[in-house]
Amino acid sequence: ETFAPQFKSIMEFLLKTQGHGLTADDPQQNAILMCCARICQCMGSDFSPYVRMVVPPLLKAAADSKGAFMQDGEDDFTNQEGYEAVDFS
Repeated sequence: ETFAPQFKSIMEFLLKTQGHGLTADDPQQNAILMCCARICQCMGSDFSPYVRMVVPPLLKAAADSKGAFMQDGEDDFTNQEGYEAVDFS
């Protein structure tokens, strides 16, 4: 509710920044994708007009990934084969 009035202007800013030829290894790419993911969680179906603009860079980032990812800590991967956990707390 509090965020809704700024939603469109923030998404326009993020997509404009993303569209300015950032290199694949630019840390802004990951930050923008993480921000979009969080906004998507907050806005739900109101985010749907932006999916077609966010998914292609997300898929590219996934394809370029060196196999590392971050997660919010709700799932415990520490004892699962193929996963290694690094605690940044």
